[in-house]
Amino acid sequence: MRFTIFSFLIFLAAGLSANNSDTFKIRSHNSVLIQTNPAIGHTEYSEWAVFPSAGKSWSKMYIELTMKCPPGMTCGEWDYLNYIFIGKRHGKTKDTLNWEIARFITAYGLQFNNTWKHTWRFDITDFASLFHDSIEIWHQHTGYEAKNGRGWLIDIDFTMIEGPVSKRVVNVQQILRKSVGYGNDSLFDARMNEDTFKVGNFTTSVRYKILQTGHGNDGKDGCGEFCAKKRYIQFDGKTIDTSLVWRDDCGANAVYPQAGTWIYDRANWCPGADVKEYNLDIPVDPGSVHRLDMDMESYSGGGNYMTTLYLLELADANFSTDASLEEIIKPSDELQYLRINPSCGAPLIKIRNNGADVLHDLHLEYGWKGYQLNRFHWTGNLKYNQTAEVELPALSGEAPAGTPFVVHIIWTNNRQDQNANNDRIQSIPMLKVPQHNGNFVVILRTNNAATENYYTLKKADGTLIKQRGNLVNNTLYRDTFNLPDGCYFLNLMDDGVPPPAYALNEDGLGWWANNYDGTGLFQLRNGSGNTLIKNFPVDFGTGIWYQFQVGPGAISQAAQANLRVYPNPAENTLLIDLGANSTETLNIKMYNTVGKKVIDESRSGNLDALQYLELCKLSPGIYTISIQIGAQNLTQKIIKR
Repeated sequence: MRFTIFSFLIFLAAGLSANNSDTFKIRSHNSVLIQTNPAIGHTEYSEWAVFPSAGKSWSKMYIELTMKCPPGMTCGEWDYLNYIFIGKRHGKTKDTLNWEIARFITAYGLQFNNTWKHTWRFDITDFASLFHDSIEIWHQHTGYEAKNGRGWLIDIDFTMIEGPVSKRVVNVQQILRKSVGYGNDSLFDARMNEDTFKVGNFTTSVRYKILQTGHGNDGKDGCGEFCAKKRYIQFDGKTIDTSLVWRDDCGANAVYPQAGTWIYDRANWCPGADVKEYNLDIPVDPGSVHRLDMDMESYSGGGNYMTTLYLLELADANFSTDASLEEIIKPSDELQYLRINPSCGAPLIKIRNNGADVLHDLHLEYGWKGYQLNRFHWTGNLKYNQTAEVELPALSGEAPAGTPFVVHIIWTNNRQDQNANNDRIQSIPMLKVPQHNGNFVVILRTNNAATENYYTLKKADGTLIKQRGNLVNNTLYRDTFNLPDGCYFLNLMDDGVPPPAYALNEDGLGWWANNYDGTGLFQLRNGSGNTLIKNFPVDFGTGIWYQFQVGPGAISQAAQANLRVYPNPAENTLLIDLGANSTETLNIKMYNTVGKKVIDESRSGNLDALQYLELCKLSPGIYTISIQIGAQNLTQKIIKR
């Protein structure tokens, strides 16, 4: 066993949010070679790491697992279970937990070369309070393949972002970890004990955290790896949650193509992907006693489910309004989003509600750092801990490679967000989208399963230019375009209705395990000389998502003023958006319905683009606001609630 540790401070790491707080990065495993042990089916790789001392508050904590092919060897061949555990702790606790905190399935990596690598991120914020002082981290790699010059190199990095928590974890316990095999629901129920527990005096909700993957193939229904079965959660004798233990997006895997059956959907896992947790929050009274149980839909077969269950006790939310920016999906250099990047079109982000109040309203500012930022108003209905992906209106152009793309929250539920720590996020795309001549030809040659395919060409703002569907088997289609300068999105899908003789789709235009479908072709060619511009791989699974630029596509440095006010209706505060910072004098006047002036203000100096106007002293009703700054004037009706 060797000791590997480094830590350093970073601020606003790519893809992670931070605001006036420290971010620590700790590495436990540094280029560790992992291989199977076919004699027993698993191997353990233990390393010690030193985490910050106890007493700090962590708003976010992540694991990043990076895998590479070892020099002079090939990557592992099979889709094997891998686990990351928190083991012994040598700080003040001096205990041994051996708790699973992340699960991963290796890819079919036999065809990868020595330049291949990939990184996956796991959110382990719920376990952050366990990590302080010296801790043993161990990675378990399972499987039975002979070593024969095969294996993986792994790095394991922990990122801890200091800041206030959304809800304090009062207590956390691992209540079960076992491989549960069954052929019917009675057998499964007999192997899964009902848990009776009493919560603490500060606990107002519990979180049932489930890590569950199905394995084995009974040959009839493919259970438990290839069958989708329902999971039932009973709380105090009542079924409160029913969900499918299934993952239906394996064909869109970021790790593609692979040497094996990577496109097959499976029981909550895909080869070469992280295993997603299932979290269920249940309100409880402090000091109350409850019963919790999990059951599965009955079937006849011989599969098993590798199941880990946690029970977390949570206190009240620390904030009523607390929205967080979780991820920038595009534009991004994150390997998990390489399918839809590089991107020049509509940005895509992920938000979360960390507040007690339902999140129904967000005002966002976004764009390239150092350039004019755009504004966007999102509305929705997110309860505590729920997330949503938000597509933002397309940007006007690209900034130079390496320019940060930034997103800020400026308004939450029509008021200032109570927790500024998670209101900013950025990514730093290092690659620009390909640039092509506007005169080109899209060539699609179908295979024996043309009903599975269709393609669209759109502008960055979503305007449809071409849609090609209702395709015929083994037919060549040529569509010629002459496009003006701009950003475009070309999308070929393979998720249509498959032929009855071989009912499998999401397998691209050609795949080694499906000879029935044959092989097709998808290309971009020059419109004048027919020279090849882009030849897309046929083994792409669910689809091809390709963005490109016609013309230079450079974004303008000039800031265009855009005077606006929101929200409307307003409660206690109105936001005046000047569109850009200004040194002009801002004049604000507001009148009631009988023409009486109720607000008369002038502001000068170095004005921020966002100006707040307090309405607390005004009675509910309808008002007219008049705003003047420089050459801009705005008069608008405002409703005060």
